[in-house]
Amino acid sequence: SVVAYQTAYLKAHYPAEYMAATLSSEIGDTDKIVGLIDDCRKIGINVLPPDVNESGKDFQVVNGDIRFGLCAIKGVGENAIDTVIKAREEHGRFENLFDFCRRVDLRLVNKKCLEGLVQAGAFDTMEGHRAQFFENIERAANFGAAYQEQSVSGQSSLFDTGGPKEEQKISYPAMSPIAVWSEHDKLMREKNVLGFYVSGHPLLRYEQEINEFANVHFGGLTNFKNGSAVRACGIVTQVKKKIDKRGNMMAFVNLEDFTGRAELIVFSDAFAKFQQNLRPDSRVMVTGKGEANGDVLKILVNEVFPMEKVREKFTQSIILSINVNDIKENTIIELRQLLERNKGNCACYFNVVDSAKTKKYQTRRFAVDPSDAFLEEAKKMLGPQSVRLVTYVTHTDKKA
Repeated sequence: SVVAYQTAYLKAHYPAEYMAATLSSEIGDTDKIVGLIDDCRKIGINVLPPDVNESGKDFQVVNGDIRFGLCAIKGVGENAIDTVIKAREEHGRFENLFDFCRRVDLRLVNKKCLEGLVQAGAFDTMEGHRAQFFENIERAANFGAAYQEQSVSGQSSLFDTGGPKEEQKISYPAMSPIAVWSEHDKLMREKNVLGFYVSGHPLLRYEQEINEFANVHFGGLTNFKNGSAVRACGIVTQVKKKIDKRGNMMAFVNLEDFTGRAELIVFSDAFAKFQQNLRPDSRVMVTGKGEANGDVLKILVNEVFPMEKVREKFTQSIILSINVNDIKENTIIELRQLLERNKGNCACYFNVVDSAKTKKYQTRRFAVDPSDAFLEEAKKMLGPQSVRLVTYVTHTDKKA
């Protein structure tokens, strides 16, 4: 009871420090780290990628945010981390990738280590971008090795500009230009070296659909009833195909959401119909029946829908909440114009709130198209929490 009280107190009054310590203690458990990162996001704490200029070995609090520890990066050993921290403590922050390679022990920080640091985002606070850093790794390593070799031999450095020794400046090469990685490519590389997404998430653009339409989240199975009807959203991370007893192809699929992962069992009939949607990195909603096996949800899949089609298929109506105490007359006029510009087949309702009561009205004149443009504009007018999508509810969903 005492420990529970102490941890609750720390989480309430020092949430960033508490979450940083918890993340550090669970660094070997990917599923728990994913859930903890989502918890941080929900309470407004940013979890930042590792940074060679700020990170220690473990997670730590930096200006109210949580900075990833360098120990989380695959391929970056403890000795490499020690030389990075030592160089930073002795001579200050690293200016750029070339300065980094000039000052660390390149026998410990090898090419594989540099690739891991770049893909994890450890140089993001410097001028340039990840694709550029990655392209220039070999040049930077050669620059650093040449500088260190000359320093050991005691020769006057070819990289120094003229002037008194204490005023000498290092002349660094310009980085080779290269196109920026796509957001998807950047996140996939990040996950490859960290085991999870940190600087973003492929599902973020579908967050509202997931919150409104999914009836289960993989990291919260405490009250889940086995055999319940499931609507779940996530990104496909692994597909294992298998020939069943009838000689047909079926599949076992790993699906991840913001909070954890689930295992999908897709029998041959469903797989033949939906296999185009079940490829690695696909973002999908699945329906079926679920069974919790410990901390992992197993779903027997009936249907699979691409996330970009989910809103169109599952939205029954839209509810716009209006607080009469906050709204202005010109906002009402603009909202009516918005409804007129975005006519469609989706019923639209108003939740009108005043200090005394709440009333719900259907806008009989307007049915709308729940497009990205309409939803974003409505959120700007009424507030991000004032726009709600309502889905169809089946008999089995009600029972679950």
